[in-house]
Amino acid sequence: PQTLDKILTAAYAKRPNLRQSLYVVTTLSPATLSALTYDSVTTPPITTRFVSPFLGWSPKAVKTFVVQGVPDYSLLDYRILFIADEQTVRDKSLLLVEGYNLDDWMTVRVAPEYANVEARRLSWGKRSTDMLVELADAETDGVYRGIGGEPAIEAVQETGLETGDY
Repeated sequence: PQTLDKILTAAYAKRPNLRQSLYVVTTLSPATLSALTYDSVTTPPITTRFVSPFLGWSPKAVKTFVVQGVPDYSLLDYRILFIADEQTVRDKSLLLVEGYNLDDWMTVRVAPEYANVEARRLSWGKRSTDMLVELADAETDGVYRGIGGEPAIEAVQETGLETGDY
């Protein structure tokens, strides 16, 4: 829970006025996943210890579950997911898996402070995963950390991210 607390704290602190949108999935139950609401987002502190139901799963297996196993009416966006893996334990980065189907998806590592921002941008069509991959490739560790390592500067409106260093 401490690692996830640090990740979520950084993700939400980056843009405090941006709606929190990250769910830590602790079950494979379709009934539970379909009952998620906007108030169900995961916020720190995480006080309950749990074993991830995805422990030992490959990114493809997780993506397959999200595409095929999450009910269509769930608030979980089957196109965009973050995976906490072995590298997450070392550097706190998350593996972003993005795509519409099982045959066409991309991955890129994202620094924790960009998880919520980039999830929102991707879901609104304001950013492409191709761009994140390109920017991550320019980093020595292959982790997306914003534009040139500098924090993005957006005006946050009620409707979302308005402008920025896209």
